[in-house]
Amino acid sequence: MSCVLLVHTVGGPQLELTLPKVAAHAVVHVLAVTEPPARGRGLWRPLCASVTTVEPSGTDADLVDVIRRRAVAVRADAVLTLSESAVVAVARACHELGLAGPGSNVVARAVGRQGHGEPHLVGTDGDALLDQVVPGDAEGWFTESGWSDHVTVEGIVAGGVHHPLCITGRLASERSFTARSSVTPIPLSEEAVPRIESAVRAAVEAVRLDTCATHTEVRLGTSGQLRVTGTAARFGSAAIIRQAEEVHALDVIGMLVRQLLGKPVAYPSRLLTKGQGAAASLVVLPVHSAGQPRPREAPWDLDAVDWMSSISPGGTVEVALEPSLDDGTAVRLYVSGADARTVAEACLSIVDSLPTPPLLDLGRFAELSGSLAGQRYVKVVVDRERDRCHFLDHTEHAFHAHYIADRILGVDRAKLLATIDAFNHSLYRDPDRRFLLGALSLQHHEPPGPGAEPERCLVLETVEADTMGAALLMEFHSTVRARLDPSLPLLLKPANHLQEAAIEAVPEAELPRVLAHASHDATSFTVLNTGDTQGRLRHFADLDAYRAAEAHGGIEWYDILAMPVVPDDIPQVAGLIFTRPTTPLSHTNILATGWGIPNAVIHDLPARLVTAHGDLSGSWVHYAVTSDQIVLERATEPAHLTRVARRPAPVVLGTPRTEPLPIRPLSRLRADDRHAYGGKAANLGELHHVLRHGSPAVIDFYSAPRPPHPHLLPQLAEQLGAPLDSTPEGLIGYAGVFLRDTLSVPEGIGLPFCVQQEFLTASPALQQRIGLLKQALTLGPGDEIDALCAEIQDLVRNTAFPDRILRDLVTQLVRHVPGTTALVVRSSSNAEDLPGFSAAGLYESVTQVTDLPHLAAAVRQVWASLFSARGVRLRHAAGIALDDSYMGVVVQRRRPAAYGGVMVTCNPARRDDFRNVLVNCTVGSVQAVVEGTVLPLQYLFDTVEGGGRTLSLGDATEGLDSTGRERLSRLALAGRLLQGHFRGLSDHATSLDVEWLLEEDGHLCVVQARPYTSPR
Repeated sequence: MSCVLLVHTVGGPQLELTLPKVAAHAVVHVLAVTEPPARGRGLWRPLCASVTTVEPSGTDADLVDVIRRRAVAVRADAVLTLSESAVVAVARACHELGLAGPGSNVVARAVGRQGHGEPHLVGTDGDALLDQVVPGDAEGWFTESGWSDHVTVEGIVAGGVHHPLCITGRLASERSFTARSSVTPIPLSEEAVPRIESAVRAAVEAVRLDTCATHTEVRLGTSGQLRVTGTAARFGSAAIIRQAEEVHALDVIGMLVRQLLGKPVAYPSRLLTKGQGAAASLVVLPVHSAGQPRPREAPWDLDAVDWMSSISPGGTVEVALEPSLDDGTAVRLYVSGADARTVAEACLSIVDSLPTPPLLDLGRFAELSGSLAGQRYVKVVVDRERDRCHFLDHTEHAFHAHYIADRILGVDRAKLLATIDAFNHSLYRDPDRRFLLGALSLQHHEPPGPGAEPERCLVLETVEADTMGAALLMEFHSTVRARLDPSLPLLLKPANHLQEAAIEAVPEAELPRVLAHASHDATSFTVLNTGDTQGRLRHFADLDAYRAAEAHGGIEWYDILAMPVVPDDIPQVAGLIFTRPTTPLSHTNILATGWGIPNAVIHDLPARLVTAHGDLSGSWVHYAVTSDQIVLERATEPAHLTRVARRPAPVVLGTPRTEPLPIRPLSRLRADDRHAYGGKAANLGELHHVLRHGSPAVIDFYSAPRPPHPHLLPQLAEQLGAPLDSTPEGLIGYAGVFLRDTLSVPEGIGLPFCVQQEFLTASPALQQRIGLLKQALTLGPGDEIDALCAEIQDLVRNTAFPDRILRDLVTQLVRHVPGTTALVVRSSSNAEDLPGFSAAGLYESVTQVTDLPHLAAAVRQVWASLFSARGVRLRHAAGIALDDSYMGVVVQRRRPAAYGGVMVTCNPARRDDFRNVLVNCTVGSVQAVVEGTVLPLQYLFDTVEGGGRTLSLGDATEGLDSTGRERLSRLALAGRLLQGHFRGLSDHATSLDVEWLLEEDGHLCVVQARPYTSPR
């Protein structure tokens, strides 16, 4: 009879199960590398010809030698092990003895600092081979719900040919419990089985095994994807072997023994998925019903459970004797270490034994980094629990959260998305968080002290919504510092005002830092409007040089203008470049946005102009601005320039209303009145209405889907101080109260278009000049247009104001703006704030009116601005006829202000940023901001998670105090709410452009609101 040497050690099926199967086909000698357990000995010991216990020195070579010598001694025809820790040693021994076995292509994979390990391919370093944790999803793979995404396939390789035998699965695990069970059969769909079988076969054949058992683990995924996560040269657990026997009548151990002995084996023709009945295994662990480990030891009592009540009639329950306890034996606590032996334990022990990863130097930074706003950056994750610092490869990992889920926690992304708010809270707000997240950017920093040269450094910052305090920020900095090249300085940049306040008391020697506004000002470029164009680059050293070229007719529609500060009276051109800092909210930049042309601040423009082929100034270039980079390169000038090809379609106006209408208080106007009173007047009327009556649309921005969130209403509730479970109707009420408490609109009146028309038609001289201007526009551009426009403006300013209009104007002011001693007179046209034509800065306003004669002159000045040569030409180029252009007038109470500014309810530099609102601010009047005569304070406020940060101090030496910033934060949230209301009234605006004042008493006042015009 044939002889088999069975090598036994820890792991694998118990001897009480395996010995009868082997002994049915051969005489069995047992070589025990570890002492066999006493329980069940009476069942298996009589079946053995001999049992020899040895204690190898611990090396694989020593164990191989012991197996080889024992096999020779018993004249073994086959050597077999079902224990995972001995697979490699048996494979090598069989190869040396010339016996059938797994083959020479298998060597050990370490499982930490202890154990003999599992197989992996030749040529790998067993002490450093790691598995990637991959997400899974069972949906679509089974014909019924409730199953895990993990399945295993048992098989046998016979002379290099793989024979899949049967498949086993698991029920889906409840949260907090450890998965320690399996079920056979499983209800896979008909389409799933051949795909799994094919993948398993390919994986096993790739390992190039000879003759052995195989146990292949498969992770099912979304969209029909699957991953083979491991293939071992052994069978699975004892439970899987018993389940195969009960359901499929397969004696897999006996089949393997016969194959090793060279005897015939009847293999199934296909992977078995159905059988007789069902079988499952169950491992009982000392945990509470919630899945948490018990705090104290308790005696084992098998009979305390009515096992038969848990299965169907006719079923049986078996107890595996070898790994089980005797009744009355204390069950040890379920803790990490030898008692648990989970896959996570093994993986972590491998990680602990790995060599320390290399420090991040500039070379590795370049390999890993991506680009954002012209800066190279690398994402960082610090795992505080494992004391690890991870630098993410930008090409592989777009988001911190995905990396943590995939690579560290092994959490399925679909499940992650289902609990995304709780997960984000654990990452960004939990004071006891496990992970610290941020990014490293490569910048140039100017050290303090006279004559100090800028030095290259790395800047570490968190995401804007992160609430890290001083202790966590210092820990984050020190942990990352320890993983960097020591020659690279590391500065911390607080990501928001909360972090700035948190570290204010920390000495810079302990926490080197750079504030956000200083980092922003040090960037090589600032995006003002994205776009892509080709044209002639015109670089002017100053405004005087530009005016000289303009006076000689040298500015063309295809020019790209570059100068320190671009004025707001430019004609429509192909692109703009500032060489000094500016605000995106000046009239010039609002115009560029409406025109849809690329626009940026490029601090190093002179260096960019010098190329190997000469200076780019005066050359035809390709100019592109994205949120991440500037492209400025030489291009081929087209042979024929056709402006018509570049000109946008004509702007479509609504039908103006010029029938007799009264002068009305702004509070009685609504959005539809823009066709009679102009856009500014109608928008101010809408503001009055929303503040007085509320609007169901104020929550629309937060009601829209923001994947992975179906909406942002809980975030809005938190910002408003409302209950997190508030209904939409409840939030509308809270939002209305918030707006009334936060904002006001100055009282005022609106003069309709018909008043201007009455004034113009009463003057024959004006009618004659306007007729001539229409003829000149029909004939084409010429010098006479500018002269006619100047004449018309002069006539409007000096023509007497009709007594009836003046009496009506005074009457309405006394009634609706009583007691005022100072007024503001604003333009309100139908030819502004349109898609592709913003008209920002095109029409005049008078901000200091103190008496009646001054009021009449101010109204005439506003009317005259409709006929400026620049305005007429720009409207004509946009397809807006002179006959269709009308001017209304807004007269408002003038509010004295400590600060004024402009807000747009978006981030102009990054249009995909739905969280932040940009607020510009300067001392006194808002006019200085929109005219670009001062550089304002610039803030970004997060209207989803809360908080804000300083982008730039502009011309100021310091920013607002915390009280001032809090008021602007409320302004930003109010703007976001108003955006929802106004978006429903416009067919083109997704954001609002709001001019505001902060009064001495701290109250916020909105003086103008209009669509933040985007290009068509």
